[in-house]
Amino acid sequence: MGFIYGVSMLDGGRSCHCMMDTLKLQNMEKIWPSLSKAGEVPGLRDKPPLRALLKRNLWVTAKNGVFRAHLKAVAFTQNTMWDARVISDADLVDTWLATAKAQGHKIFDTEIADRKSRFAAMAIGELIEPPDLVILMLGLKQAPNKETHSVVLEAISLRRHLGRPIWVVDQPNHRVDSDFHKAYSDLLIGMLGHWPHLGLRGGDAFIISPGSKEDDGLQVISDFVTADIVEAQGEVEADASAEIDDALSDLDEDDEEGDEGKVAETDGEDVEEVEEVEEEVEEEVEEEEGPANSFAAKMMANEEKAEAKARKKRFQPKPGKGGGRR
Repeated sequence: MGFIYGVSMLDGGRSCHCMMDTLKLQNMEKIWPSLSKAGEVPGLRDKPPLRALLKRNLWVTAKNGVFRAHLKAVAFTQNTMWDARVISDADLVDTWLATAKAQGHKIFDTEIADRKSRFAAMAIGELIEPPDLVILMLGLKQAPNKETHSVVLEAISLRRHLGRPIWVVDQPNHRVDSDFHKAYSDLLIGMLGHWPHLGLRGGDAFIISPGSKEDDGLQVISDFVTADIVEAQGEVEADASAEIDDALSDLDEDDEEGDEGKVAETDGEDVEEVEEVEEEVEEEVEEEEGPANSFAAKMMANEEKAEAKARKKRFQPKPGKGGGRR
């Protein structure tokens, strides 16, 4: 029970649905303790709206239980070894102070000093770099620590540097864009302002407009809208690339115009030099030419002409050098 054999040994086999679900539930406990026990919304497992955004940076505002239900539904759509990790702002501060704690230094943040983390990381990079998706839960850190916002920024910046997605999750009654939030900073809000901001309610996800509250102007997300979010982020990246290309193109045009001016001046000087050389060669040939019927005179004339051509070729401007002729 739990494994379905193939028609032949060469075909192998596969686990049955009940075994696959069991393995996925076990993996959920690694992602976020007690996630496997989270409540489920009917029908959400079939079409979780967050599934299409697994490779995008997101700012999500939702109640803890609602977000767990959505994340559990997404986990059921992934394989049994889905590499995601849920961490909190308290985990980040704890990891940041891990070295000091290990060395026996006194930690004045009592919330962290008495805390036992489930992670063995001694640096923020060890904690947030490896997973394919990091989900950062804000709001667990309650005791004041002036470095909380800096640690949160460092974690997000590291993920962006690696080109790996991170979801920042806060709660409707404790949003990170309120200045009393422990992780609040202008830099963080400026960064999150360029990400899709989603709210969750029941089995639906909706877009939260910049500066609005969760209940203002709900736009429920369908599969079509989710695709639009992905496409919109691609357009933003494309627009940025286009601006860079335009700037580089303007620089190239300026350089070409400067080169054309230099080439025009150089070409004029080269033409004058070639004409002077031709005149000198013709004069020398006329002076040194002997009798027309003399074989030796013809040979000398031919040699002089060949030398003149060679001299003319040396003074001929080369196309492409210094911008070339246009």
